[in-house]
Amino acid sequence: MLAPFATLDVDIGDLPAQTNAVVSALAAREPDGATPLTSAADSALTVLERRLQSHPERRSALIMATDGLPGGCGTEQNVDGVANRLERARAAMPGIPTYVVGVFAEDEIARAQPALERFATVGGTGAPFILQTGDDLAMRLLEALKEIRGQAVACEYTIPAPQGGSLDFGKVNVRTNVAGTSVDLDYVGSADRCAPDKGGWYYDTAPTAGAQPRRVILCPQTCAQLRDDPAARVDLVFGCATRGIE
Repeated sequence: MLAPFATLDVDIGDLPAQTNAVVSALAAREPDGATPLTSAADSALTVLERRLQSHPERRSALIMATDGLPGGCGTEQNVDGVANRLERARAAMPGIPTYVVGVFAEDEIARAQPALERFATVGGTGAPFILQTGDDLAMRLLEALKEIRGQAVACEYTIPAPQGGSLDFGKVNVRTNVAGTSVDLDYVGSADRCAPDKGGWYYDTAPTAGAQPRRVILCPQTCAQLRDDPAARVDLVFGCATRGIE
């Protein structure tokens, strides 16, 4: 592990509450010309992996935004070093995907594109967002981040291990908060029972079959509503009879 920057300037937290702290931390930094992407990726992923251990009910993703290719001190500051770290994170259980945003001048894009595409591919997100420098860069960067958020919104949630005893799968509920309205979703039993006009949730494997579910999965309609609201929230609630089980 490299992780020389694994102490965060700003703790992970919900937006918009952390906005001012993030902006202030960025403003306090002075770029020095180097691009230690391997160290940056390793440090960020080290923090996210630790967070997943303490918050197994949450999902993590890395957004790697860069205006340069890997470079700087150390033999691992190269494309292979970055790609290897991103690939290990994606293959882990649970995996951490990486979204890639590259910001380059027009004459730099052709040289940078192969590396950015490789990072996005091994990170499990398909293709990078490559932006050209210009007057409207801030707007295009915001659009890219909004699209990433829509792709990254989790429609599946790992069920945390119970603290003492076993989990009663008949006493699990999924609560969403969309547009300021909190709703307990109906349990529909399986994917084929997801109503297009109502939504809901189901287990990756039905507990009625004697299996041990590991994930809660949202119906497509419910997931689409979450993606439309930047402030949406999902909570797993334990202890009360599941809403909607027949």
